Amino acid sequence: FFTKKVFQWASSITVRDEYSKKILEKLKIKNVFVLADPAFLLADKQRTAKKITHKKYIIVSLRPWLKLMQTKNIKIMAQFIDWIAIQYGFAIFLVPFQNFPDNDTAVFESLKTHLKNKKVVQLLPFHEDFHAAIDLIAHAEVVIGMRLHSIIFAALTHTPFLALSY
Repeated sequence: FFTKKVFQWASSITVRDEYSKKILEKLKIKNVFVLADPAFLLADKQRTAKKITHKKYIIVSLRPWLKLMQTKNIKIMAQFIDWIAIQYGFAIFLVPFQNFPDNDTAVFESLKTHLKNKKVVQLLPFHEDFHAAIDLIAHAEVVIGMRLHSIIFAALTHTPFLALSY
């Protein structure tokens, strides 16, 4: 009811996928368009900040998995991060992109308990300023991301990335 009321005030609505559009259309909400994520418009807004470290680093952006797979996947991810740190000597920055309703920081806290090489991994605090995330990603060697915006920001800054499905 509330969703329908709020959307009825809009002159047009954009969503990222057909499924979202169908949900809104079932609520009899009109003027819904499927478009690319507006984050792609940030390409011209890039800033060039200084690197936060002189060491080469990787950005990891995770989100909660389905409950059934959460513990198993976190353990696998921890092994992968340990391997990268040992094999290539990269620093690893864990970057939360969301804290509500899904809590990325909680996923990272769980991940850290399974890491053997904790010294090279730093959990950054959640920050609502997307410019900080873009700057961080712009100077990274690679992004390993589950959050769509981590991958979009990597694409915008020409940073190689590995997109993970949840």
